[in-house]
Amino acid sequence: MSKPLLCLSSWLRDTKEYAPFYRRFTKELRKRGEQWKLLENTRDIWCRDFLPVYGTGGMPVEFRYEPAYLAGKDRYRSRPEEFLPELGISPRFCDLKLDGGNLILHGGTAVVSDRVFSENSDRDEKEIVETIRTMLELDRLIIIPCDPSDIDMTGHADGMCRFIDDKHVLLNDFHPGSRDLKESIEKVLRDVSFEVIPLKVDSGYYKENDWLCAINFYESDQALYVPVLGTIYEEDVLQQLERHFPSKEIVSIDSREIVKDGGALNCVSWEIFRRKR
Repeated sequence: MSKPLLCLSSWLRDTKEYAPFYRRFTKELRKRGEQWKLLENTRDIWCRDFLPVYGTGGMPVEFRYEPAYLAGKDRYRSRPEEFLPELGISPRFCDLKLDGGNLILHGGTAVVSDRVFSENSDRDEKEIVETIRTMLELDRLIIIPCDPSDIDMTGHADGMCRFIDDKHVLLNDFHPGSRDLKESIEKVLRDVSFEVIPLKVDSGYYKENDWLCAINFYESDQALYVPVLGTIYEEDVLQQLERHFPSKEIVSIDSREIVKDGGALNCVSWEIFRRKR
């Protein structure tokens, strides 16, 4: 495949509250020669969640975007069919409710939180797993528990862990009230032979914040764009990421404007993959 093209919602540029974040982020993208495109007609900024997922074979798959946390808020639910045609993308459709942010992939392996079961409670769990595996042509699908508290209403996997490589998974630090969840996720990942690398932050961070947003980075070929909130504790987190991703430049992005609304850099980003002719 050719180099992917980063896509962002035009809301980031055009909405007064998000515009400062957009300028900071795109300034750093521009410095590194990254290319991006703005998508018009989206209904919110979380492109990762409502746009198709590219499977192992390179085919985009569009899942149903009807998350429970948007029940009664239909005006915020983007409809990809309103803008995907102009991008020249014709995904396969899967009649299964799944947000893109609840699916992290590496090679033929994917991780999804068990939120997918409650979102599709009318289906058998084995059927759900097999449908995702088949549609995305996966070798294996790993199910991790999601946060049952109000700290994360989405239950998305990309707020809890990320792949480093074929053998290592980065596990986020968790609010003190969710430490049992952290241990449960770690056990699931170790049981399927991953080495789990914990991302750690000083406990003082949680006096003002519920979530360590750095885990929700955007990864390009050359860099990790890491969301930060400007606290004194995050410098150590950035140094940890430098050790775990030695081939990538670590670029911190002040993301307070979007984090306050429940997401960060992976959430707002999406990529178009084109096959080389």
